[in-house]
Amino acid sequence: MFKTLIIELISPLQLSFFLILIAAVVHYISRNKKTTCILVCTSLIWLLIWSQPYSADLLLYSLERNAKAKSDQFIDRRSPDYILVLACYYNTEGNVPEVSRWSNCSLQRLVQTAILYRQTKSKIIITGGHFLENEYVNYSQKAKAFLISLGVPKDEIITTNKGTNTHEEIMSASQHVNDKYLIVVTTATHVLRVSNELNKITKKVAFFPVDYHSAGELTPYLSMPSITALEASRSAFYEHLALVKQHFSQ
Repeated sequence: MFKTLIIELISPLQLSFFLILIAAVVHYISRNKKTTCILVCTSLIWLLIWSQPYSADLLLYSLERNAKAKSDQFIDRRSPDYILVLACYYNTEGNVPEVSRWSNCSLQRLVQTAILYRQTKSKIIITGGHFLENEYVNYSQKAKAFLISLGVPKDEIITTNKGTNTHEEIMSASQHVNDKYLIVVTTATHVLRVSNELNKITKKVAFFPVDYHSAGELTPYLSMPSITALEASRSAFYEHLALVKQHFSQ
């Protein structure tokens, strides 16, 4: 439950709402106008800061710049032993078309994987297990079916059918990728964390980052508050926190 709470509060929008809620409780219980005002103002300022695209760009810069640097290794055009594509999300709820069930990051990862397969003819490894809303649906199997629909032969796809987080996914693929040359397809903000995990298994890794959240520019600018910036900020906060956790768990 504590983990869920932390993940929720990583979102600037959720944290702002939480502070407003605390302010309402404080005002109801103690009628302390000063404390209430401080909490409300803090909430609004926090929301305003992270709804600015430039603020999100600053948070994302180190993550996505690192991803860009690692993607330069992709200039080595020899065919990799495997293309490793990591899981994102697939919605199992509701009566919607199949393509609408895939999150944006999943679509970008899987479509790029299909493109790389056509270029290299290297086997594909898909990770991801039973972490979806419907616990009986396996991410790896759904992703495999999607790649087949894009024209990838089914015997060219290996599924691990395991993994509910980055560490578990890498471990589930380790028997295949040990000391092999890989091209890894994942979200740009995710590259550094994946690289840290793979360093324990193989040094022969190139990355093809997708799903960028910023343009990578640091020239200051102001714009209207944006829900897209709030989501980009949430992603950056989550990844930085995950890197801290990874550092202390190693």
